[in-house]
Amino acid sequence: MRLTPRRRAWRDLALLAGLCLPLYFWGLTTHGVTNWQEAQRLVVAREMQARGEWLVPTLGGRPYLAKPPLVYWCQLGLAKATGGPVDLWHLRLTVALAGLLGVLATYGAARVLVPGPGAAPLWSALLTATGFLYVRSSRIGELDILLAPTVVAAVAGVALAWRRWRETRSVAYGWLALGALAGSLAALAKGPPALLVIGLAAYGGIALHAAFTPAEHREHRAPSGTRAGVVMALIGFLAVAAAAALNLGIKPDLGGYAGVALLALAGAALADVLFRLTDRERARRLWCSLAGTHPLAVLGVPALVLWGWYRAVESRVGAGAAGLVSEESENLALFHPGAPLANLEGLAYGAGLGSVLGLAALVMLARRRVAPVRPEWFILVAWVALGVTGFSVLGKGVPRYLTPLWPALSMLGGLLLGTLIGAARDRSGQRRLSAALGFVIFGLAAGQAWWYGHAREHAPGSRGRSPGALVAALRAQGFGPDRLATLEFRTPAVDYYAGRTVPAVGDVRMREAMAGQTPLELDEFAGLVRRSGGPWAVLVRAERGRSVAAGAPAERLRAAGLAVRELSEPVPEFVIDRGRTRVLPVIVRAAP
Repeated sequence: MRLTPRRRAWRDLALLAGLCLPLYFWGLTTHGVTNWQEAQRLVVAREMQARGEWLVPTLGGRPYLAKPPLVYWCQLGLAKATGGPVDLWHLRLTVALAGLLGVLATYGAARVLVPGPGAAPLWSALLTATGFLYVRSSRIGELDILLAPTVVAAVAGVALAWRRWRETRSVAYGWLALGALAGSLAALAKGPPALLVIGLAAYGGIALHAAFTPAEHREHRAPSGTRAGVVMALIGFLAVAAAAALNLGIKPDLGGYAGVALLALAGAALADVLFRLTDRERARRLWCSLAGTHPLAVLGVPALVLWGWYRAVESRVGAGAAGLVSEESENLALFHPGAPLANLEGLAYGAGLGSVLGLAALVMLARRRVAPVRPEWFILVAWVALGVTGFSVLGKGVPRYLTPLWPALSMLGGLLLGTLIGAARDRSGQRRLSAALGFVIFGLAAGQAWWYGHAREHAPGSRGRSPGALVAALRAQGFGPDRLATLEFRTPAVDYYAGRTVPAVGDVRMREAMAGQTPLELDEFAGLVRRSGGPWAVLVRAERGRSVAAGAPAERLRAAGLAVRELSEPVPEFVIDRGRTRVLPVIVRAAP
């Protein structure tokens, strides 16, 4: 019996939910806190709960405005619903739910952007669900996964409004309201970068459609843009090279030169698009499309929401809020030479099978091997191409920043799969191809569910990455959070397991706003130990081949007037610096 479209949609949604439940939710807390971002989100949310605070995120009692509050609100809401303190389960549940919603939103958006034969929307969502970095973001408490459902819903709302405008020349206020609402949530999740992705995807796609769709009237012929592209490429090359030379922390290498070349090519392509839009007919078409999709409202409302939150925070903490927010701008790196190559690397594997198929679909679309080209496909192309270009120009090349691009890449992959399946000679051939692909996707889902839900905790490379066991062992020996410190490093994971902010001593190589405290000088810490009248456990980096009590960190403690000794009993392993450096406790007290 053939299913109606509505029943088929419900069946697909049930299949996707059944796949995602073990993939994202099995063994949520099997693996301890090892990720810096995850630990920071936990510590901030827990502190907000302890203070009864919902408006101003705080760290160490200070306003912490590096990120907007949505991820903290989710943790606080789940903790309130379960009636307990904020813990790891609430954060991991937040990101798992965001991952699930992102997959379901991808399915809904794909029904608009890549409808057609071969169940392309279902394949799009399945590819998104099993993408390597998408799964990782849905299992580890980083806030980037919150952009998946929100950005997808916002772009889909604009796409639906654009289609209504093209077909009936009427404004679809309901779909635009969806775009503004989803955009507001995205802005509250990660701020301006979220709005950048939405704008580049939705309205960049509309601009690409206007630029590359043949004009109906030829009163004015635009220049080819070739010369302008060469000029733009030279300007881009010189600008990026100059930025790299001025950035003393970056040494030119092969990856840096490749990044300069990639950005220069992007500049050339952008110049070609802009010159195409100087054609009067194309410019008129773009203007009409923008008038029917109201970018100022769709992007302006989320910007006002974010500004309103900031103003409310400023009314509570004073004018210093501006400085706290501006510190986050240090994460921006304009024309970082290594970013383009790093982002292309992430693009090549981040969406798993969806990356391979999506990039292949981009090549086929660029070579016009798929016809006829639907207007909505320009949104997918802009979503990926302009999105990765934007992050390459403004970012440092961190793959997880590309999280809101994985659904678009997977939708392109779903488009290719749908086309291939639909082109099969007969129904039996379609079934065999679908079964083979389904087997591969099920294998990817099962393997990743097993890894994150069980195996990761026992893998040699993961051993000792969480300080939970070490902090518990020290607590059992009488060194509670009021007698615990770290020397010349700081990780919020220790704070989380200790249950309070652990004093950091010496140069932790971190801004105070990010550390949540002013690190103590060695002399200040020595005075604190003397006043406390008892021993302290200090976590220090262990040097290879030397006893921890005879190493350089211990000698610096002795020079400050403290007696230092090792623990008589072995303690659980704890490593930092991506597993390269072991951390061990030394016991200090005031020297006699």
